[in-house]
Amino acid sequence: MKDFLNITVFNSLKSDIKELSKFVGKKGINLPMWLGETSSAYGGGSPGLSDRYVAGFLWLDKLGIVAAMNENYQVIVRQTFYHGHYALIGQDLKPNPDFWISVLYKRLVSGNVIRLRSIRESEDAHALRLYGHCSKYRNSITLFGINLSEKLNSFKIHNPEQNSFEIDEVHHYILSPSDGDLTSRNIKLNGNILEIMGYDTLPKLD
Repeated sequence: MKDFLNITVFNSLKSDIKELSKFVGKKGINLPMWLGETSSAYGGGSPGLSDRYVAGFLWLDKLGIVAAMNENYQVIVRQTFYHGHYALIGQDLKPNPDFWISVLYKRLVSGNVIRLRSIRESEDAHALRLYGHCSKYRNSITLFGINLSEKLNSFKIHNPEQNSFEIDEVHHYILSPSDGDLTSRNIKLNGNILEIMGYDTLPKLD
């Protein structure tokens, strides 16, 4: 469990991306890149963790980091859709928490990255990891992220160009584990457990 919440583990991906970017830069390679067969843990995943709520921190953060650090990355290949402890779909064919994170991400986030600069005022602020993109909806942005601290974290949006935009409306998509248990396989969206309706219908993600 501690590895799934360790900031050092989260930051290791940044080092890998920097090293690869340096290598392809020296070789003069400027091609679309894929991050292949990636998840939260190798070798089929970690039982009782890779298919639970806590794994979503690594998955969502990975989506944010890759887009923010290198615009050449165009595809992230999730390992796996079905089979293994890190699958998006369990052996019972019910979605695991990472499935719902992926659906929300695909619905809300476009490929246009917004560069965020964070000014951290406390030690716990390092546990707050935020990313920004233009939304798939017109004239809107999507901020997403995670709080790895057990304490409540908050942030303020500061725009140096005061007249460049105004915030008229905010939509919150708060994902939390069932009963507050990080090893829960059930994930809630704004307090409601997410589950497939009938055989194949996604619920409203309001």
